[in-house]
Amino acid sequence: MENSNLPLQYWLSAIAYLSTTEENISAHKLQQELRHNRYEPILRMVKKIRCIPETDLMKQKILQYISRANTADLN
Repeated sequence: MENSNLPLQYWLSAIAYLSTTEENISAHKLQQELRHNRYEPILRMVKKIRCIPETDLMKQKILQYISRANTADLN
């Protein structure tokens, strides 16, 4: 997220999307999902996210928040 011109919402959405899906999502598909015009910034973002270890505390907190939000939406 540091030194990125992409909105925080893109980062959070991408982390959630890449972490919760079982299949390996391509940067091109993520670009389409986010409706972003350019491929290169999305590719860089995906590469950075994939380098984040599963044990990273911030990544865990983001996923916990998303799972709680999804549970609240179902109720």
